[in-house]
This record gives sequence, structure tokens and C-alpha cells, in this order.
Amino acid sequence: MRLSLLHIMLLDVIFLVMGAKILAILPYSGKSHFIFVSSVLQALSQRGHHIIEYSPHPPSKPTPNYTHVEIHTGFENTIKNWTFQEFIEICSNDATNIEVLWEITYEVCLHTFQNEAIQELLDSDQHYDLVITESTFGQESMLVFGHR
Repeated sequence: MRLSLLHIMLLDVIFLVMGAKILAILPYSGKSHFIFVSSVLQALSQRGHHIIEYSPHPPSKPTPNYTHVEIHTGFENTIKNWTFQEFIEICSNDATNIEVLWEITYEVCLHTFQNEAIQELLDSDQHYDLVITESTFGQESMLVFGHR
């Protein structure tokens, strides 16, 4: 009984000591999409995991074990010029909404894969314990990072 309990305690300590190497690919520049995942990444980093994040959003504060690689997709320029009223109008028309979503996600994915840092990542032999990416409507190409 004592030996089994000791083994369990040792395994528990090992998992606390060993941090996972986590890759986060988050190219979409919409801040609302990033707010949730940034909290998760910061918490994982604070718990000893090693985070390598590719996104247009630098972390709000430096965190140990956290590497940010800044990438831009061109979509930042598009949303800078949108007014809230224009955004509401786009979202209120289903046909326009779908067309705009496809255009946005196509642009984001195209620019992401043309990014030099992303090309270097794809050409590298780096492996990760966990890959976090946003793969929603039209962003299925981001799933290519799952093999890392």
C-alpha cells in the first residue's frame, strides 16, 4: 500500500515539474477572438508550460516561458477602417455575412501561410506537446499545424 501511494505521489510531482511545450497559432486579428485564449495561454505559462504563440497580439505583460512571434495578416488594416455601424450592416445580411466571412478568412489564411515566421515554423522539425489554433469557418487550413 505504501509503495503504491509513493508511486502515485512521485507521478504527481513529475507532472507538476515537467511543463509541456505548447504551440499557439492565432492569426486572426479580431481582439474578441484573442481575449479568451490569451488568458488560457498566460495561465498555462504561469504553471510552467512553455508557450510559443504566433499572433498579431503581443502579450500585455511579459511572462516567463512565453514566446510571442508577431505575425500580421493584412486584416488589421481592414478592421481599422470599419465603423461599428458598418459591422452591424455586414452581420445583418446573411448573404453578405457569409461572403464577407469567406473573404476575411481567405485573406487571413493566405497571409498567414505567406508569413516568413510561419514558413520557418512549417519547414522546421520542431515538435510540440499541444497545438492550439483557431479553426472556424473557412480556417480549416490552420489544422496543418496539428502534426507538430
